[in-house]
This record gives sequence, structure tokens and C-alpha cells, in this order.
Amino acid sequence: LMQSLVSLYFWNVDLTMPLLHRPIFEECTNQKLLLHHEGFVSTLLLVCAVGSLYVADTSMSKRERKALGWSWYNQSPISQPLVYLTHRVFSSQLAVEFLHRTANPLFCWFITSCGLRLAEDMGAHRRRARGPTITTEEELEKRAFWCECSIRSSKSLPYHIACPSSVSVSFDINISIECDDEYWGLSGPGRQPPETPSTVAFFIRIAIIRTPRLLCFPLN
Repeated sequence: LMQSLVSLYFWNVDLTMPLLHRPIFEECTNQKLLLHHEGFVSTLLLVCAVGSLYVADTSMSKRERKALGWSWYNQSPISQPLVYLTHRVFSSQLAVEFLHRTANPLFCWFITSCGLRLAEDMGAHRRRARGPTITTEEELEKRAFWCECSIRSSKSLPYHIACPSSVSVSFDINISIECDDEYWGLSGPGRQPPETPSTVAFFIRIAIIRTPRLLCFPLN
């Protein structure tokens, strides 16, 4: 069941909100990282919670799918302080994705604000001195920050709610690399084949449209 819910999440959510790297995430799941990594446990449970909302079993009603999702969500230690800051950012975004579809959407602005604060604490909003290549960790942190910006717009602005933590934030981080998960190498993002359109490119365009401060960054 867990593997099928993870697959549903990546097929239905991650295509438009590329928060996680699927091959790495599935490898961590296969290696039973959930047995000794609290941060990964929280992320995995919330991925399953969101994936539960897309179960295509005709014998299950919408209410039953939500109940299945809540059974995963309630096990997540999202309300507890996690040692791993990156996974706290992941968890906040996944929680918003779930709660926006199952509970009061107006509550999501609070979690979004917390997620942006966590991203700032992690330094994900600032450009860093780096080597000739971008590492996997650096690119995932960058994705997490841009996903937070996109979530802020898509989940908060339709209800005319501003996120205080994002009003005065200044950032100079680069835009995410247009490279799909399957073309990443062992050390980080690789090069997208020119004849293959990137699914990440869709997210980048949406993030630019919904986040006015991105307009000053060129795409190339």
C-alpha cells in the first residue's frame, strides 16, 4: 500500500510541484530509512497522506479516501520539532497539500508562513558560494524554497491572505535547474536532453508568474 500511495503522489502532485527527487526518495524507502531517520518518516507519512487522496478505487467514497489520508497524516510528527531542518520544510509543504484538500484551506496560510520561516533559517533563499557543479542537497533546498513561494501564491492569495513571513524577505537564489529527475547523476542534476521537454520547466514558469519577485531573474 505504501509504495502505491507514493507512486500516486509523484504522478499527481510532484509533476506540478517538484518538491522531492523520486529516485532518491524511493531508494531511501527501499533501504528502510524510515526505521532510523525521524525526518524521513515525517516526509514519507505525509507523502502517503497526500497520495491517499488520489486512490482510484471505485469502491471507496471521497470521504473514505480522506479518512485513509488522515490515518497517515495523524502519524506524522509534523507538530514535533524535527532535528532535520530540510525535512521540516518538506513536511510543511506536504501538510499544506493535504490540508488544503481535506480541512479548512484558510488554515494553510499559517503552515505556509512557518514553512517559509524554516526555509529562511535553512538559508535556502540565499545564493551560496559553490563549486563547479550543484550538489543534490543544494538543488533540493532550492526546489523546496521555490515550492514554498509557489504554495504561498496558490494557497494563500486566492483567499486574500498575506503571509507575513514572506512580505519582507529578500532573496537572490537562482531558479531551479530544468532537469528532470531521471537525468540526475550521483552527485546532482545533470543535463536535460534538448529533444526531451522538461516537466520541471512547467513548474518554473508557474512559479515565475505567481511570484513577482522572480521576474528580475532571466530564464537562461
